[in-house]
Amino acid sequence: MIRSLLAFALIALLGGSASAQVKLERKYAEGKSSVSRSENKTQQVLTIAGMDIETKSQQFVTAKSSVGKRAADGTLRVETKVDKMQTEITAPGATISFDSGNPDKKDDNPEINKLYDVFRAALKQVATVVLDKENNVKAVEGNKDATENVDEAYRDQFDLENRKRAAIQELAALPTDPVKKGDTWTRTEEAHLGGGQTMKFETTYLYKGTVDKNGKTLDQISTTVKSVVYSMDPNAKTPLKVTKSDMKVASSEGDIFFDRDRGVVVERFSKNRFQGPMTFSINGMELPGKVDLTIESKVVVEN
Repeated sequence: MIRSLLAFALIALLGGSASAQVKLERKYAEGKSSVSRSENKTQQVLTIAGMDIETKSQQFVTAKSSVGKRAADGTLRVETKVDKMQTEITAPGATISFDSGNPDKKDDNPEINKLYDVFRAALKQVATVVLDKENNVKAVEGNKDATENVDEAYRDQFDLENRKRAAIQELAALPTDPVKKGDTWTRTEEAHLGGGQTMKFETTYLYKGTVDKNGKTLDQISTTVKSVVYSMDPNAKTPLKVTKSDMKVASSEGDIFFDRDRGVVVERFSKNRFQGPMTFSINGMELPGKVDLTIESKVVVEN
């Protein structure tokens, strides 16, 4: 439900020259801070045994990232803390809302309270990415006390190994060699959605050259998801399980914008729609169905 918050904190810091080829090299300004503002929307229709179940969610997050000083052994720490969060989820018979301005909100429904505990944990946690002297991800750390009240069914959203893999993946999305306008590259990437759910994507990146945006010259990269594989842990702590999936990409678009003067990705947008048949299991009974899922995300980074 809550996509890994590190994705907002680890937008790559990049540089390059003004020549035909551009080196997309990550850089970190020691002692500096930045603020990321993200908006994520999902719309999903699950059809189970001929019955449609529609859910929608929308989340706004503001997070602050601070780059430390390079240590004697060459390691560098990037610390991220969520400042504000607003979430609304609409499901059949219920509307769930959470605002960081009222973090202690309670509900009569214990299942909704479990979600509130997840949101509160996201607010409390300080996530730190530890980079080695070559700026490779060495570890991801987090204060364990932030997640002590999170129900077991949602704990995988805060798993530090999952977050480490996400951080490595985020930085590995860019090519190691210089690129010129029209160059493409492909990456295989995973997203852990919580509740034992995983989506694996094959994404193609296209370097489109420079554009003028908001009075600045930025490098533009477009993204297109070419294929997707959905899976669910059979041991997930949920009564409804997905035992089979043939999800496909119905549509995909995305853009990344780099500010070379700042050495920062200042904006990232994606909108992807996935559809396909699924087999569900409830209390050991298998039911045919299908899914129609749209995920939209926008992240803007400010000084």
